Amino acid sequence: MNYIYNQFKRAGIPYDTAIAVMGNIVHESQGDPRRRQVGGGPGYGLLQWNKGTEPGDTLVAQTRGIISALKNPASQSNYWYHGGAGSGFRTGADAQKYIMSKNNYNFTNKTKVFSSSYLRPGKPHLEDRIKSSRLLARLYKEYNKGGIL
Repeated sequence: MNYIYNQFKRAGIPYDTAIAVMGNIVHESQGDPRRRQVGGGPGYGLLQWNKGTEPGDTLVAQTRGIISALKNPASQSNYWYHGGAGSGFRTGADAQKYIMSKNNYNFTNKTKVFSSSYLRPGKPHLEDRIKSSRLLARLYKEYNKGGIL
């Protein structure tokens, strides 16, 4: 997770966005880029996407793909399944703007928007993602102060 966090930071991903996405990564794959979808579906990798992530993609390649999807709306065709249903946004581009905004310092809301726009988890799973994000926020607050994870 440190590698992912540091790459997000280098790419200029806002802190709360990084925490929101990482909370989802923890829930989807426990940070394992080789993870296959539980139950035999087509999902693979850090976020269990079934488009844009192929078996054999490395941690580096998957992290770059996530950064690309967050920063470049044109790349959303590979990653962004929908923008509206459940996310509170009319389009994927609207949700992406919110997620990448540096003015919305609320990783809990960003976790919800990212989850519903990119991943579409069920309601019980959303609460687990928020809990993961809260834990990561505490850990990386210390990390940013020079603490050791």
